Amino acid sequence: MKRMVLGVLVLTACAVPMWGQRRIEDGGNSRARQVMPASTDATRLQWLMLSGDVGTSAAATADVTPAGTVSVNALKVPGAAIKEMQKFLKDFDAGKLQDSVKHASKAIQIYPQWAAAHHNLGQTYARMGDYDKAIVEFHNAAELDGREVRPWLSLTKVYLIQKKYDQGETAARRALDIDPVNSDARYYLSRNLIGQGQETPEALQFLRKSREQYAVSRLVLANVYLKHGAVSEAVNELRGYLAQPEAEGKEKVQCMVRKLTEPEGTVNCEIQ
Repeated sequence: MKRMVLGVLVLTACAVPMWGQRRIEDGGNSRARQVMPASTDATRLQWLMLSGDVGTSAAATADVTPAGTVSVNALKVPGAAIKEMQKFLKDFDAGKLQDSVKHASKAIQIYPQWAAAHHNLGQTYARMGDYDKAIVEFHNAAELDGREVRPWLSLTKVYLIQKKYDQGETAARRALDIDPVNSDARYYLSRNLIGQGQETPEALQFLRKSREQYAVSRLVLANVYLKHGAVSEAVNELRGYLAQPEAEGKEKVQCMVRKLTEPEGTVNCEIQ
């Protein structure tokens, strides 16, 4: 019974990772927008996980250090490139990803050194499920501005989806080199470590600290506990997950809790 529950829990943990709303920065004022999914071959999980920052002006789409300083490189962006990125934003918000790619690519043709434009193009490719192209653009952005953390965060997420956990770990650690207290980098580092079977104290600590931000952390922790026979600890994590208002797949998780806590043969719920 425990083996069956464990197998399903692994699938559930992989299927419910969260990513918060992206931030749109306009003239120094930030506001949250919900990004509309596009009609692509990518799954709902994939586009949900791969949201990111997209800006609307030279300063807004510029590369920004963790301390918030706009790079000198960004101040040189030509107006024509900015106009293309404004068109990009409009299409991106409307879910017109192919058109978004055209505008971002044109902005990059005008000004190839614009790191944020490369990152935005990578985000679009990622939402389209074209991860190889996304990875190229994220690396381009990182190389153009080594102080920017966002490309490395995007890389660690894409590598997690591709199950390239060792590369995801490397990207997460690069993000932490730039911003040592970045909670997203810590969470995705833990996910990529666990993916490699490295259930290290570091990975478990970061997972525990990310419970409130990423509800799926509780499912990953429950999975680790079950692997080591710590059923009561696993059940506590599953119940904590069920207490999260926006947690997905609650019926399956409730079924898991019942199968782990009630006498065998008395539970008739289905978790396949």
